[in-house]
Amino acid sequence: MPDKSFIELAKQEIRVKIRQRQDQLREEYQRLKNEMAGRGLISPGILASGASKIMSQYILDIASTSLETLIRYAYTAPNLTYHENISGDLTTAFESFMPKDVQEVVNLFGRQSGNFSNDAHLRDKANRALEQGRTLAHSEIGRFVLYLEGQATAPTASVPFSVQNINSPGTVVQTGDHATANVTQTITQSQQETIIKALDAVDAVITSPSASSIDEGIRNNTIELISTGRAEIANATPNKTTLKTVLMGLQNTTQGLAALEGARQLINAALSCL
Repeated sequence: MPDKSFIELAKQEIRVKIRQRQDQLREEYQRLKNEMAGRGLISPGILASGASKIMSQYILDIASTSLETLIRYAYTAPNLTYHENISGDLTTAFESFMPKDVQEVVNLFGRQSGNFSNDAHLRDKANRALEQGRTLAHSEIGRFVLYLEGQATAPTASVPFSVQNINSPGTVVQTGDHATANVTQTITQSQQETIIKALDAVDAVITSPSASSIDEGIRNNTIELISTGRAEIANATPNKTTLKTVLMGLQNTTQGLAALEGARQLINAALSCL
């Protein structure tokens, strides 16, 4: 798979999730208006104050959803290796989903929203949320790039200096002038059975005729994650990090889908055992 194809797959899923979140945003705003009108508190200032909370949470949700999905696809992308543009590619993809300014989010409220972008409190709160989202992206994308760089080196390579990268998946802490490390992640038979049971449960639902009502992008991504999980569990020494990433991906994509609620419980159990 070419390096950028996993980004395009991730973007397809993100678009679906953002459309759903935008619908929720409008519902939350309408509910806010109705509640305030019922209490006789409807006024531009009070409405803007309530809307600022909804807006800032929406921005943070978009940031975390976009980032989580991009990084999840990156971890599970086959044959993805470090290259100097990977950080820029992920950052560009992330930024393509972030609101460009406060007015862009205000416009989602509809024509009845008023000119909220001129409200100083709302603008400041929304801008702080945008900054927090971008700070999180910078940190997590940097963390993933460090992980890829680490994967490019042999696990037993000698290093002439201290290495302490405690944030990357499959953490290894090395110290000393010529420290080396051999890391073997193993899982027990019981853990394997629990994971397979979770994968089977999701597979049974997502490939059934009733799954036709689920968004095609979500179905395809779920099937791909299941395939990745089955391939990894079949290895002589399954990688815990890969399996955790697959299970977290399934946990995220099945959220809110009633048909998969039972399977989600098995996914949670599988994650807990790793």
